[in-house]
Amino acid sequence: MIGALIAFFAAIVAAGAVLLALVSRRVPEEGLGRWLRESFAGSRADDAESESGVSDSRNETSSGPIHVGDLMGLGEDGPAYHRPVDLRTVVRGRPR
Repeated sequence: MIGALIAFFAAIVAAGAVLLALVSRRVPEEGLGRWLRESFAGSRADDAESESGVSDSRNETSSGPIHVGDLMGLGEDGPAYHRPVDLRTVVRGRPR
């Protein structure tokens, strides 16, 4: 039982070290504290706008709000994914 607890805490310390290493490479110039405060303030402002019914100009076009049908109409016809047959023709045509 003690071995499992030691392994658990060692995993937590290792995960914290990895997280710290990743965050330390991406620290904004103004610091993490200010960045977090601005992030939370921005998300609260977005929530307040959505609750009050104020529409965001980014979500509207000249003809009105954007709907899912409008986005689906922007897609291209045909399959969305490459199949292995398609990839083989590309590889064969490539010079070696």
